[in-house]
Formats: sequence, structure tokens, C-alpha cells
Amino acid sequence: MSRIKEFVDAHVSKEIGISELAGLIGLSQFHFVRAFKHSVGLSPYQYVLSERISVAKEMLSVSNLSIADVALAVGFSGAPQLNRVFRKLIGVTPTAFRRENDLC
Repeated sequence: MSRIKEFVDAHVSKEIGISELAGLIGLSQFHFVRAFKHSVGLSPYQYVLSERISVAKEMLSVSNLSIADVALAVGFSGAPQLNRVFRKLIGVTPTAFRRENDLC
């Protein structure tokens, strides 16, 4: 799991495929997805999204980058995709999150 976490952290702004992650630990994609979900409780895709949102939250808290720039920096296609995923996982939009943290 630590290899996967390091890889995701290092490549959070890039597209990360199941085949890449499975190859890191020498499993087929099917067995990797099953073992990952059993171990972590999330699918690899959900895990990557949660890591991207984690990095986005930190960036929103410590920088004045635009929402679009944060979205691109953490691997989303743009602000609308970041807004959708952020709201689903955190419960508020990135703008509201930033406002709540007094960093408008």
C-alpha cells in the first residue's frame, strides 16, 4: 500500500490508470482492484479522487491560486470537475471551503 500511496502522491496531477497501479505490485488489474478495495475500503479510483481532494484542500487553504489552477494542479480537467467532486466528498464547493478558512 505504501508504494501505491507514494506513486499516487507523486503523480496526483497526472492521469493514473489501474494498469499502472496493478503493475507496481505485480497483480492483474482484476486482483489488484479486489485486493485494494478489501484493504483500503475504497476502489482505486475513489482513492485517487480522495487524494486529489486532500491536496486541493491544502492548496485552497494556503494559496491564493484560482479554483481552475488548483483543479489543474491536482489532476482534474477544470474547475467544474473539481467543484463536482469536491462538493460530493466534502459537502461544500471549493469556494465555500476557502471562504470558511478565511482565505478569500
